[in-house]
Amino acid sequence: MKLSREIIVNASADAVWKVLAHEFGSVGEWASGVAHSVANHALAIPEGATVGGRVCQVPGFGELNESFTAYDEQGKTYTFEAKGLPFIVRAAHNTWRVQPLGNDKCRVSFAAEMQLMPVVGLLAAVPMRVQLGTLLKNAVEELKYYVETGSIHPRKLQAIAKSTQKAAA
Repeated sequence: MKLSREIIVNASADAVWKVLAHEFGSVGEWASGVAHSVANHALAIPEGATVGGRVCQVPGFGELNESFTAYDEQGKTYTFEAKGLPFIVRAAHNTWRVQPLGNDKCRVSFAAEMQLMPVVGLLAAVPMRVQLGTLLKNAVEELKYYVETGSIHPRKLQAIAKSTQKAAA
């Protein structure tokens, strides 16, 4: 199963790359689909990166361990492997790329690929595609908002409020 998206961000490629790559472990601060994230300093750190990976709490999926499998600081692209997904997912990789389009504009794109178990995976592919598609679409929108405004997207603020209410109950 493959998913891809791209979005134009009205900010420099360096500003976006800082959030996506140099603050890789902090995705939970701005992405509504990630309840919490921390950098994983136990992994080998690719040249130019600040961490080797991260651990994310993703509602509906649980704890995911994401580690870099490729990292190109100059080309502003990286690929990470996600582990901890449901048993029907044999492998999952996601490649992010930031391409400058001028002083304060860039294109951000990602391509996610999941290899699913043959029979069970096919049955779950449609609902999983919908859920992941929404999660990733929201992530690029929230990244754009975060980088352009310096503020957390309202969707993330709602997710935080919901989580806080649930914890208080």
